Amino acid sequence: MDDWNKEIWSVIEGIATEVENFFQEVGIAIEEIHIEVTNELEQVFAEIIPPELEEFMGIRELRELFSEDFDTLVNPKVEADSTHHPACIGCQHYHGRIYGGNLLVCGMHPHGCSGDRCPDWESN
Repeated sequence: MDDWNKEIWSVIEGIATEVENFFQEVGIAIEEIHIEVTNELEQVFAEIIPPELEEFMGIRELRELFSEDFDTLVNPKVEADSTHHPACIGCQHYHGRIYGGNLLVCGMHPHGCSGDRCPDWESN
């Protein structure tokens, strides 16, 4: 009976890991799409609207809507500090964005590193 129990829990943990990986990949894909759309809009604005008309036509506000500020509004950034993910302070891999209520700490440790030191820490 114990082997059967262990096997069931192993399958459940495997499924949970796969579901978590799927949603992390979806979050990354959404971010990539956002960047691509922003770049495309920038290119369109640059090609069809002379810079001197941007202010007059109110295009600057639309451009700002797709800027980093908008991304921060949709996916707020949480800085690593002494109480939240201290092992990540100053690490170039730290992402710290919230997607659907879940903090993505970094690609190697999506939920953060366990312990005071991260084996993947690299300085900015």
